[in-house]
Amino acid sequence: MYPFGDFQHPLLPHDVAVLQSIFDTELEARKITPNSEAADTIARKLIALYQTGVTEQAELHERVKAECGNI
Repeated sequence: MYPFGDFQHPLLPHDVAVLQSIFDTELEARKITPNSEAADTIARKLIALYQTGVTEQAELHERVKAECGNI
């Protein structure tokens, strides 16, 4: 079983760039290293949100900040 559902929303290059930008911003703001467990949690949350239909950059950023707040 895949960890992110049924792939109803495939990740296109533009989408990956948006997700990468949010991921990088969150890691920098939280002073987290890219290869850490916390970084993995943030990446998984971003992809899960995207694949459930949250595709707008601002909304993704706000949701990941809220849902990963204590990492």
